[in-house]
Amino acid sequence: MDAVQPELIEVDGRQVARRLYVDEIRYTPKACVLVVQVENDQLINVEGTADTEIYNESGHLIGSLGQLVIELAHLEKVTRYFNFEAHHHPERDALKAFEVGVDIHQLGYRLKHLETGALHLVVRLLITGSFEYKQHELNLAFAKIGERTYASTESPLLDTPGVWVGTSNPTAKQAKLSWRSIGKPKVALQPVEEARFPGLMDLDWPRHPKDQPSSESGDASRLFDPLQPDSANEPNDHDR
Repeated sequence: MDAVQPELIEVDGRQVARRLYVDEIRYTPKACVLVVQVENDQLINVEGTADTEIYNESGHLIGSLGQLVIELAHLEKVTRYFNFEAHHHPERDALKAFEVGVDIHQLGYRLKHLETGALHLVVRLLITGSFEYKQHELNLAFAKIGERTYASTESPLLDTPGVWVGTSNPTAKQAKLSWRSIGKPKVALQPVEEARFPGLMDLDWPRHPKDQPSSESGDASRLFDPLQPDSANEPNDHDR
C-alpha cells in the first residue's frame, strides 16, 4: 500500500500560510468568601475553606465548598467570560490574579451552623485566585492530501509541544482548529469527577456582544481558504 504524501500549496512560488492568534488562560481559585443570609435576612461574610460542607435546603450534604468552586471554575461559560475579560484588558500580559462574585441564591445551597445546626442560605460566592494570560501566534502552512486542503503548524499549549491542524467545510460554512500534543504534558490534568452541583449549569453568566461563535460573525469556512489573502498585520477580534 502506497502512503499518501501531503502536497504543499504555493502561489507565485511562495508557500501559502495564514496567521492566527490563540489565547491561553490559566486560573486557579485560591480562596472563597460566602455571603450567607442569617436571622432577620441579615447578610454576613463567612471565610470558606476547601472542606466547608454545603447542604441542600432539606439538610442533605451535597459536597464541599472546594468541589463547588472547582465545578464552577470549569464551566465553559465561566472560561469564556474570563478569556474575554482578559483578552480585552489593557494590561492583559501583566495579569496575576482574578476576583469574581457569583450570585447563587436561586440554587438553594446552605451552610450549617456548627452549634445550632441551623441551615442558612448561601446568597453569593466571592472567589479570588491566581491568573495568567498568554497569546500564541500560529503561522499555519497549507497543504493538500488528495482533494482535501488543510493547514498545520507546531506550537505549544500549556507548555506542552503540539501540532495545530485547521480544516474547513465550505458547504456547512464551518472551520475547525484542533490541537494534539506531541510530548508528555507538563501540566497535569486532573480527572473529571461526577458533578455534585449540576445546578451551576443553570446560572446566568454575563455574555458580551463580541463573545459570539464564529458562525455568528462571518463565513467561518473562509478562515482556512488558502486563496484568501491574509491582509491582517496585527491581531484583531476575528483572528482569535
